[in-house]
Amino acid sequence: MVGTLQTETATLQAEDRGALVAEIDRRMKAAPDGTFLYLLLDAQGRRLTGTIPSRAAHPGWGEVVMCEHPHTPTDPERPERLATLGTRLADGSLLVVATDGYDVDKLGGHMIRFTILWAVAITLLALAGIRGRARTAPVPDAGQAGQGLVTVPIKAGVSSPAAAPYPEVPPASRAC
Repeated sequence: MVGTLQTETATLQAEDRGALVAEIDRRMKAAPDGTFLYLLLDAQGRRLTGTIPSRAAHPGWGEVVMCEHPHTPTDPERPERLATLGTRLADGSLLVVATDGYDVDKLGGHMIRFTILWAVAITLLALAGIRGRARTAPVPDAGQAGQGLVTVPIKAGVSSPAAAPYPEVPPASRAC
């Protein structure tokens, strides 16, 4: 948000004052619900153009609360907090550019929740995998310590999942 306000202000500063009024008017007409709102005051403090309230007219960073206009007749007006950047121009006029940080803040909040939920999900899946592996892992036979693992016979007709990737060996050639 900070970089975008600075970039927009720098772009507008490149215009001379006569062209600046026309350029701001053009941008407001092209995107009435656009990313930026503007205020341009002359050196005596008279409004030349823009929709930002005059209370936001000061150099530097600031905030202003405005009523967000409803998109439909049934929507209520809501207060909207805007970040502002005021810049004194060479002829003494003041340019204020504002943007709504709500969408950026909302996106940041969604990203934090998304990250936390995925971290919890991955942790639960990892714990379930460890617990499931503990149930199926071979267990040493206490009566035959040091002699290997207990083998459990599999019913006839049921294939072992562990044996699935290996080809069947004929019973006569088995070495065990």
